Amino acid sequence: MPPKKGQVFLRYSDELKKEAVRLRLEERLTYAQIRGRLGIKGDAQIIEWVRRQQNGESFEDYRGSWGRKLDKQARFRTIEKMSHMYPIMMLCRIAEVSRSGYYKWKKILKPRATHRVERDTNLKEQILAIHRVLKRFLSCTNLSFTNRLFC
Repeated sequence: MPPKKGQVFLRYSDELKKEAVRLRLEERLTYAQIRGRLGIKGDAQIIEWVRRQQNGESFEDYRGSWGRKLDKQARFRTIEKMSHMYPIMMLCRIAEVSRSGYYKWKKILKPRATHRVERDTNLKEQILAIHRVLKRFLSCTNLSFTNRLFC
């Protein structure tokens, strides 16, 4: 059943969920007693939490979790790490990225990112060296001018 217009869904903390499960399993309270004590809306939620606890699952609800998906860079790095054990075609399918996108990242974007990190590290070292010599921080304009003098 789709949600009604203006319907608000409550999110409960993991501590509250664990407490509800503890009350049910250890103290053998009824669902109504647990709801009254902890302010939980329905029995179904408590039943689900108890089931997850008994099956060793986490309380995390993964419905609608597209936003929490790994970014493409992380997926490409994972594919690269696992490519010696599994075929790249299969890994790309599981990670929901194209094979051509992976190879493009490996050939062009990864070296570019590595170069950028090296460049940023060198720039940071130069800025800190200038700061040590002058014993003060500079604005971008002054830093640029000073950098030309020192380099």
